[in-house]
Amino acid sequence: FYVRIYGGAPSQTPGPHDVSMTELTVNGKAADGTAVTGSGSSPVSLDDWARLVNSTAPQAEAGICYLDKKVIKKIHCDTIHVPTDPNCILWRQRCPRFACPDNYVLNPNDLSCVSTEPHQLITTTEGVIMVVVTAIAGALIGAAFFGFSAHCCKKKALEDGYTGVE
Repeated sequence: FYVRIYGGAPSQTPGPHDVSMTELTVNGKAADGTAVTGSGSSPVSLDDWARLVNSTAPQAEAGICYLDKKVIKKIHCDTIHVPTDPNCILWRQRCPRFACPDNYVLNPNDLSCVSTEPHQLITTTEGVIMVVVTAIAGALIGAAFFGFSAHCCKKKALEDGYTGVE
């Protein structure tokens, strides 16, 4: 099999349209890696053309999401914080899997990078707030239990005839 590419353009006048077709040059890549071109009576083989197309595929795992470190820095995307550069925002929206450094995942709400390390999942402020809230909740539950217990004991004592005077 061979690849031939034709290009054409219809006339730009009202009425019936004549179309002129021109055979275009086709590029390919030989098995040894050399570039080949073909057209007319010497077309490029389907294998050579497929080899050229496949050679243009992304080589990195990230594919079209791959950005060089210099580019990431230039678009101010080398931070874990909420991005402000429109190009960084677009990249993080389109490529969430590759938008954050190792041990971080993308927060889809604000596009910041969140640590997956257990010791960094809770910030100091969040930790203090959790301790204070837990302490207050514990005190309230304890007070409620104490009040309920005292009420029950007093009621039982009065039922048994205890007046508090000996």
